[in-house]
Parts: sequence; structure tokens; C-alpha cells
Amino acid sequence: MNLYKRFFKLIFIIYLSFTILVNTFSLAFPKRVSKKSKASLHIPKSQTSNKGAKVVLLEEPQGSFDARIALIKSATKKLDIVYHSFQYGETLKVFLMEVLNAANRGVRVRILLDGKVGLINHKAKKIMNYLLTHKNIEYCRYNKLSLLKPWGWNMLLHDKFMNADDHYLIIGGRNIGDKYFANNEYKGKITYDRDVMIYHKRKGIKIFNDINLYMNSLWYHKDSKIVKSKMERKRYIRFEQEWKEEVKHFYNYNQNVFTATLASYEKNAYPVDQIILLHNPISTHEKKEPWLAYQLRKLIHTAKKKVIIQTPYMSGNAFLLELLKNKPKNISYEIITNSLASTPNILAFSNYYSYRKRFANTEADIYEYQSLSSIHGKSVILDDDTSIIGSFNLDDRSIHLDTETMVVIKSEAFTQMFKTKLNRIKSECLYLENDSTYGKEENKALRVSPIKKLVIYVVSIFTRIFQYLI
Repeated sequence: MNLYKRFFKLIFIIYLSFTILVNTFSLAFPKRVSKKSKASLHIPKSQTSNKGAKVVLLEEPQGSFDARIALIKSATKKLDIVYHSFQYGETLKVFLMEVLNAANRGVRVRILLDGKVGLINHKAKKIMNYLLTHKNIEYCRYNKLSLLKPWGWNMLLHDKFMNADDHYLIIGGRNIGDKYFANNEYKGKITYDRDVMIYHKRKGIKIFNDINLYMNSLWYHKDSKIVKSKMERKRYIRFEQEWKEEVKHFYNYNQNVFTATLASYEKNAYPVDQIILLHNPISTHEKKEPWLAYQLRKLIHTAKKKVIIQTPYMSGNAFLLELLKNKPKNISYEIITNSLASTPNILAFSNYYSYRKRFANTEADIYEYQSLSSIHGKSVILDDDTSIIGSFNLDDRSIHLDTETMVVIKSEAFTQMFKTKLNRIKSECLYLENDSTYGKEENKALRVSPIKKLVIYVVSIFTRIFQYLI
């Protein structure tokens, strides 16, 4: 018996050592974009294949949810839904009910979520299991947790987009959850995020061809697994009735969701000169080449006057610090991010907190958001005519570990309008001085509890060591 115990103990120690090696330390080494990849990452200066496409900014929480429901209702043939996570709450229940209604109309639905954090709540899983009894709905998990593949534990799907019939695409930074949409009965802290809706009335538009290619590469990836329902639909009769009553209650208090149409959003659309989809590699077995970071740096270097960046999190990675340190003198850089008061993500913010003085002493003007709610948008504005919006944070995780998508929008009218939205957020921020204080406006900073300060300080010690995982 003692021999068996010693044997299994040895096997466990070997497995644990191997897991730590491939899941942490092997990711510590930097990885650059290969010459082969650089050839395929060229960004064209002009484009005619998206001619006629238009873009709508989805900035307000409620309006962005209404747009998603309207998009689902508009679908007649296919609906692709890709998200980092479905977070259980009123908006998820309504969202998935409309997905069910679309399937009942004959729409073919594909739902792709991250395999580890995409669907955690047991009530949300029950809804999904019910949906999977429908012949028109498929559900796939990207890179789920596997004890036999520890090298993939840190790789997450972080994209957020929806495509209806290759005519309407919503893409950006929001997950599906109450805090992102703040409907009328919501009482919690709001996470302010951002999406865009891209549409065109004819087939064959390049942005939709590109999103389909990317969607299929994720869907048919070797580590993406189709999930099948384990129960018959008749077992869910009572559950379906209760679910419908909850959705009915939501619509009674949120009539705007029920009445919103895509036509009302099209009135606020802007024509574009160019739309380009950027994304990271989708590999799950190794640290990714930083495709998006490489392309963003190339784009930022084309700016002639001003660069404005909004990101909820920053880490002290070489890409970002080098970018800010080597800024041309004739170009101004502004960064809008969360403050100690506003951040809800202790882990992600703690690394920025440990590098805050270094960031304050770069050539960028940094503005920290002052609110009990938080900002979660990921965007870049270049001069007066280029906007970049999507899921990419300026941290090591987005650069090297997760799947990410951004869209580059060339449109002077859209960019000018978008700039006013960012200026509104900036008006709720405080400027970070070189000494990493708010200077004369220090008294305007929101009070932060000593416990939160202490927790972030302690966590920052570890996130600085394991920054390449944050």
C-alpha cells in the first residue's frame, strides 16, 4: 500500500511540476511577430470592397442592449453570436429568449463562448441546455479546461460580436450581463463600454467575409467543442413557462427594448471610407504572436497630430511603455483609464498601480476616471479621421494570450462624433501629474477605502512578478 501511495504521490508531483512549467514559466518569455506573419498583417491605405457600408456607435448602455435585441429580431437566415462570457441576469434571460424566438422562425443560430468563463452560473447553463433541445441552435465552447492540456489554461476567448445574415454586425467590448446594459430596474454599479454596429444591405462586403472567416476559424478550431443537450425538451415545460413570465415582466418595465428597430439606429449611421478587421492568432497551445499590438503600433505611428486611447486596464508591458516613451514630440498622446476608485478588477488594475509612476513620467497625458461605476471601452482615435474599437486591452493578456478583435474605421464624420463622446468621459476624469498625484485637484478624487488600497497594493506585488499572465 505504501508503495502505491509513493507512486501516486510521485506522479502528482511530476504532473504539478509540468503544469507549473507549461502554464506559467513557459509563458514568461517574450514572443515577437514572425517575418511570415508580418507579410500578412499589412494594413491597406485605401479600400473599395466595403464601399457603401455604414457604422453606428453604440455608446449608451440601454441603447446597446436594444440594438442587440433588434439585430436578433431582424435575422431571417443565420445568427452568429460570439462572447467572452454570458453573465446571468435579466438581460441574459431576455437576450436568450429572443435567440429562441429567432430559432423558432427558422434562423440557424451558432453560439460560441469561452470554454472556461463563458458560462459559469448554473441557471444560465439550464437556459442553454434548454436552447440546445432546439434543432436550429448550436453551442460551442472554445478551449475548455482540460487536465490533459494544462498549456491551454491561460488562453481565453475574449472576442465580442454578433452577425445577423451578413448584413448587420455588432462588435466591441461588452459581454452579455446586466452591468453592461443598466436597464430600468438595475440598481448596481454600471460598466460603461462601447460597441459599433456595421451594416450593409448587399452581400459580399469584405468586413462580413472577414468576420465569417474568423468565426469559422474559431468554431472549427481543434479545441472548440460542440455541446449537446442531455435532456429532452418536454422535461423543460415548467421552466419555459417561468422563463417567459420573467421576460414578460422585463419588457413591461423596459418598453424601449420591445419597440427598438434597426431602422431607428440607421438614422444615426455614418458612411465610412474604410473598415478593417484586426484580430489575434487563435492558437491555444502556446503564447500568441502579438498581431494586434503590432498592427496598432503601426497605425498609431501614422498619426500626425494626436492619439487618444481609452483602455480599462494597462500593464507595464514593453510594448506600451516603449510606445509612450518614444512618442514623436509633435504628436500628443492622451490615455483615459480607470482610477483606484472606479476599477472593479483588482487583479488587472493592480499591475498598472505598481507601474503608475512610470506611466505618469512618460510623454502621454493620462486621465483617470472618477466614479463608483467603471469604464470598460477599448478604443483608439488617430487624428480626425480614424477610429479603432473592439475588445483589446493594453495589457499582457490581450497582447499575448487571448483572442481579440478590433475594427479600424476610416470616417472623419464618425471620428469627430466619437471624439465628443470620449471628451465627455474625460470630463469625469482627473489628470495624472508626473508625481503620480492629481496635483491641485487631489481633493476632487473619490475616496477609496483603506481595505481596497491595501488589497491592490498586496496583489500588485504578485502581479508584477506574473505580469505576463495579467
